Amino acid sequence: MFGSRHCLTLSARTNSAVALRLLGDPQAALRLDSETVELLGETLGLDHPTTLTCATNLASDLAALGRAQEAYEKDTDTLARSERVLGVEHPSSLACGVNLALDLRALGRDPEADRILADTVTRLRHVLGDRHPTTLNAVQSVRADCEVDPMLL
Repeated sequence: MFGSRHCLTLSARTNSAVALRLLGDPQAALRLDSETVELLGETLGLDHPTTLTCATNLASDLAALGRAQEAYEKDTDTLARSERVLGVEHPSSLACGVNLALDLRALGRDPEADRILADTVTRLRHVLGDRHPTTLNAVQSVRADCEVDPMLL
């Protein structure tokens, strides 16, 4: 009905990849997110919020597969674009910041990871509040999983 490049189809693919990773199949999630990031880039642009969200999830797939350097590189690029497009206090930028800090920790760069995580948690508390699930997960050093709310037609 909508086609493979329709925004609702691409949003559903992004959310399906999160579910696959959370169900223990990060390899399948990586395949789906890789394809979806490419399609989103072609249809909506590389800096579109949905593309940025999917790219953050792609980095989480890489991290789940133990590919910390690649996850770090993807999160570094995505965070820079997200902060430029959405702002430094946008929840998507903050989620990517949490994940970047955890990438750094996985690479043994603890002082840098701790600094970024502390700064991001402070901003999460300001933007979302102390009791928001994203804030609570960040405090516990849990990666942010970014689902996409379907775009309105």
